[in-house]
Amino acid sequence: MAVGEGEIAPALLALGRLGLFVEPTAATAGAALTRLLGDGTIARGETTVAVLTGSGLKAAERIGELLAAAGTTSTN
Repeated sequence: MAVGEGEIAPALLALGRLGLFVEPTAATAGAALTRLLGDGTIARGETTVAVLTGSGLKAAERIGELLAAAGTTSTN
């Protein structure tokens, strides 16, 4: 499933709030999962596994750019 760049920043933020600091390419899995839950493809309560590889430390600058472009901060 392809996700738009506009879906990555909210996924980064949501994963970060769960204590998961992942790079943007890994956050695409979170964005896809959010979409699949939203459209009912995956039922709430259904067991689902999303593999999140890549530490956010490798892309901290890019993560900051994505969050700034989306108008989000860690305090929102």
